Parts: sequence; structure tokens; C-alpha cells
Amino acid sequence: MTVAYDTSLRTAGKDADVRLSMSPNALEVRDPVVGIDTGVWLNLNMPKDKMKRGLVALSLCFLLFGVGAQKLYAHTSLMSSSPEREERVSDLQEIELTFSSGLIDDGNAKITLSTIREGKEIPIGETTFVSEFIIRADVSMDLEPGQYVVRYHVTALDGDLNDGGYAFELLPSKGNDVIWILLGAGLVAIASVMFLLRKKPERDKR
Repeated sequence: MTVAYDTSLRTAGKDADVRLSMSPNALEVRDPVVGIDTGVWLNLNMPKDKMKRGLVALSLCFLLFGVGAQKLYAHTSLMSSSPEREERVSDLQEIELTFSSGLIDDGNAKITLSTIREGKEIPIGETTFVSEFIIRADVSMDLEPGQYVVRYHVTALDGDLNDGGYAFELLPSKGNDVIWILLGAGLVAIASVMFLLRKKPERDKR
């Protein structure tokens, strides 16, 4: 009878998912996550010298799992952002980027903002770490409606520099629209009052 089950092995400081297949005479190890299908197996009834070689191969297999898992967790990519890619927003106060794995705070992390049409870089706040996975930059100045590009540079856990970017669109602020509507309504009200006041003296003369 062969029993197969999934487990996690802690090797090289990382968790690696492996599949163990056990039978009365053999033990087989496979790694379905990292993509390594070694097919390493150990016959429990083999001679001692072959058993030793099998144990060495099994140990190397576990080490390989750990190295593969370490590389898997070291690389990073952009998982989510605010504003999001190709999003249309009416207000922009900050840019926040979340990555799939941890980053190194080596002073090289940078978020930049620029216009698409002119390629003009917009001054924004310093890039800060919210957590190991999240960086943020404040946008304090009022921006003109239009299309913008967010670019980023970060250092992954393996020391590699990762950069990328995406575009979004800034719409006219809804708050400004309300202000203009109220201002227009106020001007209409004032003009109406002045018109009525001018009509009243003419009626009194009659």
C-alpha cells in the first residue's frame, strides 16, 4: 500500500512544499511547487551502502528544495496599487504600491510621477516604507486633469533591482465642480435680487 501526502519542509530558512509517497519498502519525494520533479526514492530494503547513497541523494534533494524555494520567494512583482492601473480617479493624495514579496530598505526605493503627454515629472513626497511589502509617496500639490504615469524602483530580497510602471487618468475634481455650481447659483441669486430692487423704484414713481 502506498500513501501520498503533501507537507512543508523548512530548509534554507524557507518553507518548501513537497509530496511524500510512502510504501512499506520505499520513500519517494517530489516537489510540485518549485517545479522540480526529482523522483528521488529510497528503498528501505536495499543494502546499507546503497542506503547511504540514497540518504545522501535525499539530503541533496531537500537542499535543492530549499534553494528553489528561496529563489521563488526572493523575486518580487507589483501586486496592487493606489491608484490602480488604468484607473480613472478624481482625487490623488498619495501613491501606494504593494509587492508580492519583501523589499530591502536600502535607500534606493523610489516612486515617481510624470505626465504622459509632455513627459514632465511631477514633484511628490519622499518614498517611505509602510511595511516590508508596501511603499508610499504623498502627493501634496494640485494636479491638472490628464493622464499620468507612475514609475517605481525597488530592491528585492535577492538584491536585484526591480522597476516598472503603469498609467492612470486624473479627472476634474468633483469638489471643484460643486464649488463652481454653488458659485454660479450664488451669482444668479444676487443678479435676481438686484433686478427686483431696480424694478421697485420704477413702480414707486408711477
